[in-house]
Formats: sequence, C-alpha cells, structure tokens
Amino acid sequence: MRLQSAIFYLEDTLLLDGEAGKSAEKVLSILKMESVWMAAVTAMPRETAEAALKARKLLDCFRLILPQEEALCAIDSGELLEKAM
Repeated sequence: MRLQSAIFYLEDTLLLDGEAGKSAEKVLSILKMESVWMAAVTAMPRETAEAALKARKLLDCFRLILPQEEALCAIDSGELLEKAM
C-alpha cells in the first residue's frame, strides 16, 4: 500500500531546528517526489505560514494550507483535521 496523502501541523514541522529540521525537509521533499498530497494545518495566519514555508523552500510541497482562523475551529480540535482531509 502506498501513502497517498498526509497532513502536518506546521508548528511541529517548521519549528524543528538543526539536524531535526533538515531531516523534516528531506522527508517532505521525498514525499513530494512520490506525489503524496500534503496538507498543512496551522494556528498561524496564512501569510505567516506561507512566509515561513517559503523561507525554508517548502511552500511548494503543500497542496493545502489551512489556518485555524479560516477553518473556524481550533488547531487542537479534530474538526480542523477533518476539514483538511
């Protein structure tokens, strides 16, 4: 069975520094090469999330960025993940 999609919490993905951050970037790049559809959910405003992803050259890895303010539900609610799916 092949992974077809994945959802990431941007705060967990982007706040990794050093070797952990480099590993996360490698994993995201590999998933993108394998045509895995990736979505990101975040508590950050869209502009902040996009700027952070762009700074790490990861913006084009994600097909969807869903901030909690646009989804009208909290990041820690299961509802945000359901909306991302």
